[in-house]
Amino acid sequence: MRSYHSKKPSLYTFENWTQAHDIYLIEHNHLELDVLAEHLPFGKDEIMARRKALGLVRRMRQLKKLNLYDE
Repeated sequence: MRSYHSKKPSLYTFENWTQAHDIYLIEHNHLELDVLAEHLPFGKDEIMARRKALGLVRRMRQLKKLNLYDE
């Protein structure tokens, strides 16, 4: 039987994130955090937390396993 881990609550509330911010992050997820922080009005930690919340970190890992995404 597989044991499931409970998710830790996020340290960030994403109330200030608009749909336009999410769309930009999804479309430009391949960019480095420094570049994203220049174009989005959020810090690196908050951008990384939002990436995790949107499932983009997991997606990058999956693509790396398939050798479709090089960092």
